[in-house]
Formats: sequence, structure tokens, C-alpha cells
Amino acid sequence: MSQTRPNFDLTGPMPGPGVTVLEASAGTGKTYTLAGIVTRLLAEGTCRTGALLVVTFTRSATGELRDRVRGRLLSTYRDLEWSLATGEAPQERLARFLVGTAGDRAGVHRRWSRLSEALADFDRATITTTHGFCHMVLAALGVWGEVAHGASLLEAPEDLVREVCDDLYARWVVMNGPLPFRPGHARTVAGAAIAHPGLEVLPATGNAQLSDDVLRSRLASGARKEMDRRLLDANLLTYDALIYRLAAALEHHERGKEAVARLQERFETVLVDEFQD
Repeated sequence: MSQTRPNFDLTGPMPGPGVTVLEASAGTGKTYTLAGIVTRLLAEGTCRTGALLVVTFTRSATGELRDRVRGRLLSTYRDLEWSLATGEAPQERLARFLVGTAGDRAGVHRRWSRLSEALADFDRATITTTHGFCHMVLAALGVWGEVAHGASLLEAPEDLVREVCDDLYARWVVMNGPLPFRPGHARTVAGAAIAHPGLEVLPATGNAQLSDDVLRSRLASGARKEMDRRLLDANLLTYDALIYRLAAALEHHERGKEAVARLQERFETVLVDEFQD
């Protein structure tokens, strides 16, 4: 028998420690709800502005999300201010919930004051893209993140990938003779290996005749190493490298626990918009 999942109520009990997933179709108010969650957490003092992390997928979505969250904070702040001045309950549902029962003027004032502080300190909240978060954390980890100071982001690495593939192909032909596949196929193989650094490449071992599969494996492994070397020499990072380097830093057998502890000290609450991306 299937179990009906409860609907999330912004004025009901908030999720406890751990991971909570909220699912909804497009256009049903996910961003509105996310902004409401942030507002309630800050108003109730559950989270500090500087300890809040909100992550979304694209830069444009980040700008919109930042505006929506700040707008929700401001509108709720004004609703509570109006309630304090008039003694009446606001019409907006979350603001009415935060006002609570009549007579708790001190509680309303505390929530209003927290929202005032949150608006003043809003720039301390971390609202960023997935890759922006990775870049920020790697920079904060310093040598633990294996990212040199001043590293730049290579937003379109296609030209460098093509250059690496063509150079490796030409080097093999000069030193060992023709390959059993054309340069275009070599670019496809090497490009896929570079684009998915987390996938395992089969060991490049085999018979003395060097089968096509063995040659492709060697090409894939060589392309990854050469791409990493050139990026390191030029002090550049790709979007994929940001994610994989941070994952490696957090999973490191010696420094991983300390790196995770630093993140846990920095952020009390993490909200991820469009988590499926």
C-alpha cells in the first residue's frame, strides 16, 4: 500500500536536523516557500543570517532567489511592524503566524527585531550557485582544497579540450604510427573522459597488439592527466573541476573530517533550490 506524503505547511512544525526533501511541480510556489522558510527561521532565531546557505543552479536563478528572499523578509518585517503599531493581526499567513496569539507583544517585537537585523546583515547570507559555493569553499580551505591562490574559472573549456586531444593524437602518430581511429573519434573519447572525471577508466593493459579498446583507454587516461596539468600550469579551473575537487577534499582520508567540520561550523542551515540539477 502506498503511503501518502504529508504536505509541507510553512506555519506547521519545521523539519528537524537531517535532510528534508520538498517536491513540487513547476509553478507551484517552490521559491515562494523557500523564501518563507528563510524568513521564518530568521524571525524565530533558529538560524543566524551569516550561517545561512542557499544554493541554486544558475546565476540568473541566484539573482532572482536573492531578490525574492530579501523581498519576503522586508514584507514580513513591515507586517510585524504594522501589527506592533496597530495591535491587529496581518493578513499574510506567515506574518499572522509570527504575530501569534494576542497579547504576546514582546514575542512579536523580538521577531520583528530579528528580521530588522537580518535585513541589515542580508549580504552576510550566502546565496549562490552550486559552482559558486564550491569555489568559495575551496578557496577557504586553502591548500587543503588544492587550488592555488588567484585561480581563474575557465567557463568554456572546449578549445582546451580539443587542443589536448589533438596534441595527444598527433604525438602518438609521430612516435608509434597511425591509430585505428580518426582524430574526430579520438576527440569524442578523450572529451568524454575529461567531462566525466568521476567515472572510472578501464586499465590500459592488454595484449601486445594494443587493441582498439586498450588504445582508447590510454587516450582517455592520458587526456585527463594532460588536461589537469595544463589547467594547473595556467592556474585555471573548470566547472567540473570545482565539484570534483571539493568532493575529493571533503572525502580525503586525512583532512576530510576537518574540512567537513569547518563547513558545519560555518553553516547552520542549508537550503538547496532545484536540487535535482
